[in-house]
Amino acid sequence: MRPSACRPQLEQSWRGLAVRSRGSAGGRRWVGVMMAALLGVASMACIAVPTIVLVSPAGSASPTGQRTNILNSVSCETATSCFVVGATSIGPNAPVANPAITFAGRWNGKTFSALPIPNAPGATSSLLNGVSCTSVKNCFAVGDSVDSNRHQAALVEQWNGKAWSIVASPKLTYTAMNAVSCTSATFCFAVGQGSTGAETLVERWNGQKWSLVTSPKPGGSPAELEAVSCVSTKNCSAVGDYSSSVAGEALPLFEHWNGKTWSMVAGTRPSAPNPRLTGVACPFGTTCLALGSGDTGLLNSSAPWTARGNGTTWTLVAPARLTARSAALPTVACASSTDCFAVGSLDNATNGEPQPHPLVERWNGKAWVIIAAARTATGIGGWFNSVSCQTATTCLAVGASVTLINTGGYYRQKTLIERWNGKAWSIVASS
Repeated sequence: MRPSACRPQLEQSWRGLAVRSRGSAGGRRWVGVMMAALLGVASMACIAVPTIVLVSPAGSASPTGQRTNILNSVSCETATSCFVVGATSIGPNAPVANPAITFAGRWNGKTFSALPIPNAPGATSSLLNGVSCTSVKNCFAVGDSVDSNRHQAALVEQWNGKAWSIVASPKLTYTAMNAVSCTSATFCFAVGQGSTGAETLVERWNGQKWSLVTSPKPGGSPAELEAVSCVSTKNCSAVGDYSSSVAGEALPLFEHWNGKTWSMVAGTRPSAPNPRLTGVACPFGTTCLALGSGDTGLLNSSAPWTARGNGTTWTLVAPARLTARSAALPTVACASSTDCFAVGSLDNATNGEPQPHPLVERWNGKAWVIIAAARTATGIGGWFNSVSCQTATTCLAVGASVTLINTGGYYRQKTLIERWNGKAWSIVASS
């Protein structure tokens, strides 16, 4: 099985920074950048950077009892109610010794608080990758879990206004859900990877149950969908990537739902090697923005790329010019067709010591421009995994900040939440 372009594989050995792609739920995700290794629960073969190696020095041990959290996705159904999901763990960084459990929280416009949320029965590790809310009483969160036999399965949970509960979904040999987008309490699409990791996975919620929906992929090529955005029951867009045996690299995948079937949509690819797609947002009708990243030729380095779709074709749009050695913009959310935010991270380090910092770019309908993020409160910096915008003056971006623990050389992680008020980004206190 081809490793996901930018999705954590639970309970495998860590190789570096994990970049989660999510659109922002309800019209968003990327996902964003995710240091799953700081949780000690995931690894990924992902081209995005920076890479932070968390191998324990000989004879050392990481702090026990230290809780590490990461926020993978956010969905704001009103200007004063946003739900976030991700994962949390306690103890050593070793993946098997320190499995993850699901994490959820809510921002009420003033304060952030954690919410109880169940894990999959029998799971040794679980995390949530995407969330989409249609009201204060209806949200869906999706992700995946691993059991003691290392069998991976999709995980779906629903918020009913009072509590989170697990909802049954189709059982396949292998499933992992990356993103979800809902337009009402009776219509959602969740996307990811299934069928032993080689097929695109699409599931639909009809108000009563989740069911499989056929989705295309290039013949004979392992493929995965990373993000989805639905405008109506007859208009959804999903993006991801597939491994091309002909080209010998990963290539972007665009798909569209017309109310009856999913079909692949033609799109121009960037010249950078291994171009992948990780986020999509469709603010109105068939107008969509998609985000991805490609190799730069430098070790553990990537550069963002963006595209604009009209329902039938996708064309390249240049992101804001960056001087960073490496950068990623995995997720996007829009308040309107002329006001969108893309978030992720950048790294200018050249001495081998990663220095990730939040990256924000704004779409004005014609071009992307860089917008300053708030200075992270801890350590060496941080990154964003997801963003959700209710209006042009109310957006929430989530991810993680990180600081170095000098003893033993470990990194301590903390949730990162920033709020956009129409003029600037500011830190929101979180756990």
